[in-house]
Amino acid sequence: MKKTPQTKQSHGVLKEQLTLIPEPSLSPMLPKPNSKESKALEHLLTHPLTQVIWLEMGEGWRLAATICNLVNMGWQISSLRVKTANSHVALYQLTDEGKKAASLIRKVMK
Repeated sequence: MKKTPQTKQSHGVLKEQLTLIPEPSLSPMLPKPNSKESKALEHLLTHPLTQVIWLEMGEGWRLAATICNLVNMGWQISSLRVKTANSHVALYQLTDEGKKAASLIRKVMK
């Protein structure tokens, strides 16, 4: 039985992939109209969003899942833990780059 030859790493070679083309800029996908994701995105364009606000909007208890779906669609959303009267909650905000991408998409869609 023959052994497969082992290749040796050259000295000084890093184990990272080289890039031949620049990384693409932010290009998020739009959520379906009237979905929870589209409602959250519309709110995030102008205001931060917390679970308390989401409940007051009548959208239920699954804001984190909705935000996760938006992030998976390519939207850059930051979260910050803030203290309320009784507990800590996540405060979600669309990043500046995300707001720019949203305004570009809106211009194209008109």
